[in-house]
Amino acid sequence: MERSANRREFIAAAGLAATASTLIAGIEPLAAAPDAPESAARTPGQRFRALIKKGEPFQNLSAPDLVSARVAAQVGFPSLYLGSSAMAEYHGVPDWGIVSIREQLDFFGHIAQSVDIPAVADIDDTGDALAFYRTV
Repeated sequence: MERSANRREFIAAAGLAATASTLIAGIEPLAAAPDAPESAARTPGQRFRALIKKGEPFQNLSAPDLVSARVAAQVGFPSLYLGSSAMAEYHGVPDWGIVSIREQLDFFGHIAQSVDIPAVADIDDTGDALAFYRTV
C-alpha cells in the first residue's frame, strides 16, 4: 500500500516539475541592475539586507514549496517569502501554530538551502514572550 502512495507522490512531483520546466522555458530572466549591491554580497542574509538598504520596493515572491522556490530563483526573482500555510499543510494540520519550531525550521530550511536567493520564513510561535525569545 505504501508503494502505491509513493508512486502517486512521484507522479504528482513529476507533473509539477514538468510544468515548472515548461514555464521556465517560456520566461525570460529578470534583468539585474548592473550596480546592484546584492550581487557583491555573499550570504543570502547580506543580499536581503542590501535589497532593503536600497530603499526601493522589490519582489519577495511567495513560494509554497521547493519547486516554486526553484522556479522563482531560476527566472530571477531577488527573494522569497515562505509562508506557514503550506508548511502546516505539509504536516497535515491547520495553520494554528501547532507545528513545532524544529519542524518549521526543517521545512523552511530545506527550501532556503536549496535556492541561491534570500528567503523570509513565516515562523509561528505560541505568542508568549519566552516562546518568542526562544524562536528568535
